[in-house]
Order: sequence, then C-alpha cells, then structure tokens
Amino acid sequence: MIINFNENGLLSAGDYQLTLAELRRCLLVRGAKRDLSPSWDVQWREKLIDNFEILDPYKIWTWDRSSRIPAPNSPKKQLPMWHRYRVELYPHYGQLSGITDKYGHELLFPSAFRQSRVEHRPKGIIQLIKK
Repeated sequence: MIINFNENGLLSAGDYQLTLAELRRCLLVRGAKRDLSPSWDVQWREKLIDNFEILDPYKIWTWDRSSRIPAPNSPKKQLPMWHRYRVELYPHYGQLSGITDKYGHELLFPSAFRQSRVEHRPKGIIQLIKK
C-alpha cells in the first residue's frame, strides 16, 4: 500500500488498512521523516499489545496517565510511545477522546484522529487489521 503525505506534512486523508507485517515495511516505521507524528487509529485486541511488547525492547505500550511526561516545545504531556516512536495508539470502543472539532464538539477517537488538532485539517489514519 502506498502511504502519501500532503503539503501540511499530514498523512493524506483516508483510511489505510494494514496488517502488522505491512506496517513494519511501510514508510512510517522505516522512518524517512522523523519530524512527522501521525496518529494511528486501531481496531484492537489485547493480543496486539502483547505482540508489541514482545517485539519492542523498550516496553513503552501503556496508557497510564501517570506515565505521561512533558514533550519538548509542547504544553501537552505525552505517553512513552510518543516520546519513543512519535505515535499515539489508542483503542476504540466507543469512548469520547477529549479532542474537539472546530465547533467545540467532543469527538470519538476515529473522528478525532482524522483531523489535525489545531487547524482541524483532514488527515489519514492507519487501521491495523488481521488478515
């Protein structure tokens, strides 16, 4: 699958369904541009996190609020996964994200990740799938 970025440095709008093996081979993981920080929306199961923990020597896959630390040049505290890999990976089971649209309405995670947070520009997401 071809992954493209737009003129704003965001993943081009759309849903990109990848298997874990395809994700490992893609530009985002191989790292052509480390300054980009795409967010990934994941239809997930606990087994996925177990697989990440097995593959990743840093053991940073947690959503514990107390593990958040300040990010350079940002008022937002980030999870360890963001500091190590510049990604935000969240489960989606119908909960609100705390992120709002340009009208101030709180969004579910899939909607929140399909826009940039400040300018509300459309962007793509990667959905990890199992084939």
